[in-house]
Amino acid sequence: MLDAYPGEAVRLGVNVRGPRDHVVKVEVRELPSDIAVVTVTPEESPAPFTSTIAVSVSASAPLGNYLFELVVYDATGERLLGTDPLVLLVLGRGLSRDFAKHYSKLCELYAEYEAMATIWHLLKHVLPSGATFTQLKQAYQLFVGKKVSIGIIGNTPKRMLGKKIIAEEQPGLYIANVKDFDIVLSRIDIAQVRVCTSVRAGECGESESAEQIARGVQRRRGQSRPQQPPKYHRASVGGAQEIAKEHSTLATFYILLHTWVLRQRATYSTGSTSGS
Repeated sequence: MLDAYPGEAVRLGVNVRGPRDHVVKVEVRELPSDIAVVTVTPEESPAPFTSTIAVSVSASAPLGNYLFELVVYDATGERLLGTDPLVLLVLGRGLSRDFAKHYSKLCELYAEYEAMATIWHLLKHVLPSGATFTQLKQAYQLFVGKKVSIGIIGNTPKRMLGKKIIAEEQPGLYIANVKDFDIVLSRIDIAQVRVCTSVRAGECGESESAEQIARGVQRRRGQSRPQQPPKYHRASVGGAQEIAKEHSTLATFYILLHTWVLRQRATYSTGSTSGS
């Protein structure tokens, strides 16, 4: 993963291997030119050789994670030798380069526990001297993987202050107020978080790489099928429908209620006997 600020250039050295003396080409694909301009030097040469990839980030590039692909092609043998996914992380000016080192971890925390636990980790391990609201917003946008409004993130620090997970050291500067992650979890409504994460379309897995996170890899979940009522309930309902044709609705209700009570007693008796 490469990290850079808008207007900055970063370089990556690549050791290119292939059949000896075959001309091998190196290409970079799928990185939009309005985000960064990429040059490869040399683009092709007899193997083996070292190629330098220079990525010049646009001064107007919005912060975010951008996936691109390194392609190595044997021009002599006319065959693909391999591809390698790479990530360009464009940082906001308010974030230090340490953010890139914690990027995968922050994504994992957000996928598992959502915003509060992730912001606590950010303040505890990435910005221990404190963070402004702007820094929190920039970080939030990166580990969520999309642009967010002030309103979305705005309420989170207030809630964290109320739960005493963070503190305001001075007006507008937030610091971690809890040392232990388990204490943080004890102050978060984990049940609600579990529900939210279970319906999120894409998550970052614990073992996922930065490349997978940038792709927004989605976990496959089986869709639950509508459950049929138990067989004896279906039989009771069927019988009640027949009764309703010849008798009143009230009589039907009593038949259903009586059947349900008998079934519950039978189930309780069976459970009690097997448990003894």
